[in-house]
Amino acid sequence: MSRDVDILVQIVGRVLGIAESEITDSLTREESQAWDSFNHLMLMLEVERDVGVDLTAAEIEAIGGFADLRDLVLQKRSEEH
Repeated sequence: MSRDVDILVQIVGRVLGIAESEITDSLTREESQAWDSFNHLMLMLEVERDVGVDLTAAEIEAIGGFADLRDLVLQKRSEEH
């Protein structure tokens, strides 16, 4: 895993209050009781701060789970280089 993915796993675990081992591509907002609208916004704020990416409102709204978040962050980080 890349450093960015490791950081994402830590953020998601901390904000949602779940074990890092539970954070897989199958973790979605729809299926996670902890991933409500408030925690979604908290996740996005912490990702922007800790990973150093800027997310648009449309991007934030489109994130449906961990795989979406990871792919978006990795895409944005690759565009920086």
